[in-house]
Amino acid sequence: FDSPDIPYWPIPKKNYFHFKPHYNNHFNKKILLVREPLKVITSVYNTFQNISLKYIKNCIPEITNQDSRLLHVMKYYLYWNLEGLKKCDFYIKIENIDSDIDKILNLYKITKKNFSHFSKKTHTRNINEDESKNSTGIKKKYDLLTWNDLKKEDAYVTSQIKNLCKNLGYNI
Repeated sequence: FDSPDIPYWPIPKKNYFHFKPHYNNHFNKKILLVREPLKVITSVYNTFQNISLKYIKNCIPEITNQDSRLLHVMKYYLYWNLEGLKKCDFYIKIENIDSDIDKILNLYKITKKNFSHFSKKTHTRNINEDESKNSTGIKKKYDLLTWNDLKKEDAYVTSQIKNLCKNLGYNI
């Protein structure tokens, strides 16, 4: 999403409007990293702050002011990934990063020798567990949301998420 209002972008907020990456032309190759939906939705639901949710809402017109926090996050997962699939050259399931890293390195003509500092442990935190650190550095563990939780919130959006994930190769 080409937006000057990016939370956590590593430049001062006053410079947002002067910096436009022009995503359609800025990168030669684009890779979409996807992740198992229930883990993403649980994590975002429990950890994202209002500034991030506001940014997401501005990028995804399907999210309305009437949406609950959970429906907001469900639509985020669905429409963010659908938009990413339109723009990317290929996608990788983050859970398969170890087996797909050669594909990424090959694409950018990077040898493993030049990328020896890479490790799944340091670059893919919180992948298999839904936990995050609070401001004191203490990890919090969250109960994983279920498909039934999502279906109770919105059956139609849940079915769209499931269809997307089946197409991405997840066993739903």
